[in-house]
Amino acid sequence: MYVKLTELDQKANPEEAKNIQVMPMYEIIEHGSTPSEETFTRLNKKNYYVGTVSRAKSKSMLQDKPDGTYLVRYQTEKRKFVISISYLQKVRHVLINCEESNYFNLSTRHHFSDLEDLIEYYSTSPLCEIFGNRLNIRLTNPVLTTKYYKVIQDFDAIKLKPQTFPDLEFISMKRGETVLLIDLVQDDNLLWYGQINDKIGYFPERCVIAE
Repeated sequence: MYVKLTELDQKANPEEAKNIQVMPMYEIIEHGSTPSEETFTRLNKKNYYVGTVSRAKSKSMLQDKPDGTYLVRYQTEKRKFVISISYLQKVRHVLINCEESNYFNLSTRHHFSDLEDLIEYYSTSPLCEIFGNRLNIRLTNPVLTTKYYKVIQDFDAIKLKPQTFPDLEFISMKRGETVLLIDLVQDDNLLWYGQINDKIGYFPERCVIAE
């Protein structure tokens, strides 16, 4: 069931929290708008943002990780960001609402002018504020340690583009350059999506190493 946060005590009374059902995909407010381009630009540099990876991929990335390990991904079908978090040997998924005023929230209690502030808030305040003891955890460890990678092997996007991915746009890279990782959507195919200066596109994972 969906539970309005105002039904809970300000301190998230544990006895009341027992009656709250935490959904695998949970959303308290169903209306909203598409996040701005500026939001995506800022998120691309955050260690917790992994782009448009699927629910299944996020689960595999967080499986067996310590409680509180998390990532943020963008669900294109719903046009919403999702927090995926490891908790009690399971991976939970929480939808983030983007209001028409481009404010973000998980509930009606707190509204944030940008998504980074929301993440920072729930890194110090447990999610049981909303979900009770079913999700009594903070966002403690971003799934990635860095978003910046050093190119260790030249890659010519014209000569070396894999023929199995004709529709993907690749970028050329030279050894010593730094690439910003943007999306892991093709990670299972050993391809990453990133940016070098003003160039954006796919490249082989084997060509880079974490800085």
